[in-house]
Amino acid sequence: MAEGATTTRALGSHARLSGMSGGVTGSRTAWLPLLSRAVAVAAVCLAGALLGISWTREAGNVAALWPPNAILLAALLHAPVAGGLRDRGCILLAGGLAIFAANLLFGDSLAVSAGLALANLSEVVLALYLVARFAEPREILRSVGQSGLILLLAGGLAPILAASIGASLLHLTYGAPLWAVWKTWYLADALSLVIFFPVACLLSGDKGWSLLTAPRSKEAIVTVAAICAASWFLFLESSLLALIALQIALMWVTFRSGRFGSALAVASMAIVVTTWTVSGVGPIGQLEGYTIADKILYLQFALIVVPIPIFAIAIALSKERETADALAESEARYRDLFEKSPVMLLSIGSDGRLLSVSEHWLDKMGYRREEVIGRPSVEFLSAGSRQQALEELLPRVFSEGAVRDVECRLVTKDGETFDALLSAIRDGAPQTRVKRSFAVITDVSKLKRAERDFADTVEKLEQSNRDLEQFAYLASHDLQEPLRMVASFTDLLEQEYGPKLDKRGREFIHYARDGAERMSRLIHDLLTFSRVTRQDDSNAVVDLNMAVNVALANLQSVIDTSGATVICDDLPSVHGSSTQLTSLFQNLVGNAIKYRGDQPPVVSLTVKRLGPHWRFTVTDNGIGIDRKHYERVFDLFKRLHHRGRYGGTGLGLAICRRIVEGHGGSIWVESEVGEGSRFHVTLPALEPVTEAAAQ
Repeated sequence: MAEGATTTRALGSHARLSGMSGGVTGSRTAWLPLLSRAVAVAAVCLAGALLGISWTREAGNVAALWPPNAILLAALLHAPVAGGLRDRGCILLAGGLAIFAANLLFGDSLAVSAGLALANLSEVVLALYLVARFAEPREILRSVGQSGLILLLAGGLAPILAASIGASLLHLTYGAPLWAVWKTWYLADALSLVIFFPVACLLSGDKGWSLLTAPRSKEAIVTVAAICAASWFLFLESSLLALIALQIALMWVTFRSGRFGSALAVASMAIVVTTWTVSGVGPIGQLEGYTIADKILYLQFALIVVPIPIFAIAIALSKERETADALAESEARYRDLFEKSPVMLLSIGSDGRLLSVSEHWLDKMGYRREEVIGRPSVEFLSAGSRQQALEELLPRVFSEGAVRDVECRLVTKDGETFDALLSAIRDGAPQTRVKRSFAVITDVSKLKRAERDFADTVEKLEQSNRDLEQFAYLASHDLQEPLRMVASFTDLLEQEYGPKLDKRGREFIHYARDGAERMSRLIHDLLTFSRVTRQDDSNAVVDLNMAVNVALANLQSVIDTSGATVICDDLPSVHGSSTQLTSLFQNLVGNAIKYRGDQPPVVSLTVKRLGPHWRFTVTDNGIGIDRKHYERVFDLFKRLHHRGRYGGTGLGLAICRRIVEGHGGSIWVESEVGEGSRFHVTLPALEPVTEAAAQ
């Protein structure tokens, strides 16, 4: 077998050896993709192993380079994390079988081939663990520090294990010199990892083989091919200057093609010069008086100084290019967003002239881009807005750095004007020379029209309300007079002709009097309802204890007649109208007494603090309300019972709701038929919430 049958480059898994130490994760990848990946890895490892063994046998059992370990390590590193131990195990087995098969093909016994394959796999596993444990595998050829650490761990430490196992096996089997075999094995693996692992990592990474089809990568491949052809002929010159020329060529590829090109060039050139050297061709291969082992050793020392500066330069250049590409992409994205923004954007130079405008600005203003670039920005404002911009806005932008939501009027190419809001920001710190400023213009012409229409509507509504209030006031007086006349003449009719009328005639007189009285109450309640929001003392502080006392005094005759019991908590003070709040509680308590059952009515008024509000609850033991009528009872003229059983106009609770909502509160009812009702009212509290009140 090839003495140098091992290189290791155990670059650990992306997930920090999650697959090697974590076992099978929950998700399963399909077997067919895994098998395809394993076969591909085996094929590449077999080709690398055959190449490495051919160099070894050509050099008389002295290892030159050993690529398969670097290839296998890169494949393990980029194996899908989801597959865990299964995927990595399959890939590791495929690589091991390829190395085993390569040794068999070159005539080693089954036992020796298996032992050499296990030595290589031990190196790969150790390298994988070391890199995953102490380095960041994804940073290969991205960071100088991480790249150096990865190559040191995988190329400097891991080959010690494989070289020890392999050299001992070859010494015991074939009698090969232990130190000579160990030394060249170790150097072959370490050097191969430095040379072949970066390009293997790039090709097996996230972008994978797509690198070969990328525009810049195509150029890199063509360039590398040309350099390899040139190196072929340079080496034939058998001059040490050829090595310097090759180094210069590699640097040219690095500057030309970046990380991928440099890694590919280094690997390709290493294959070329190693092949020529072990064949006795080239400046090292034709050295006189040296054994093949010495020539291989000199070649290894010559090659080891090649990739280090090349990769360092490639990393630095790649970062610079990535930064430049990111800046170019950012600028392109900014320009695209600027020009295609759905709002009107413009950039203004320090001389006040337009530098750029968005497509939306051009669409709104009716211009083409070439018609406006370079013209004064204020030229597109109306006369009044232009004067404001020159005298106020521009000085503010330069002194304060920004203006926001300034109203202005713009003039389109067709001469039409529209309302807009303008915001601008200065580009540059106050102490620096201002290069330009940016402005955002929002068309608010529709909003302005809507505001004007809304103001007109509000004015019309206010006028309508004033007319309705005046009508209600006049109606309450003008309608009351004929009602009083009807009632008065009905009384005179009853006094004068009552004894002469029969029972049916007296019923007619009763109906006429009752109708006049109900009409009078209805007019009175309508006037009260219309005037709920017209109280002058709505912001006064009202002691609700006094308001409820007045309400109960007004209801005293009803309370006495019904035998009602009214229980009331100590009540707080609130902002509002004393008259309206008195009316509120008078209506609620009066309704509780009116809609009583067979038992004497019991009415309670309780209060509780709920955050920023007080909640008042009027509870009774009356007839109750069906759930389906909870909202209906607060509507105008809505009655749930026949007038003959319970009197009233149907406006009491509607007045209550209007009073409560006018005071910033709410009102609702909870009830069960036959179980009484609970009317809840919330009103804003005077003082803010305190911790004690909240508790």
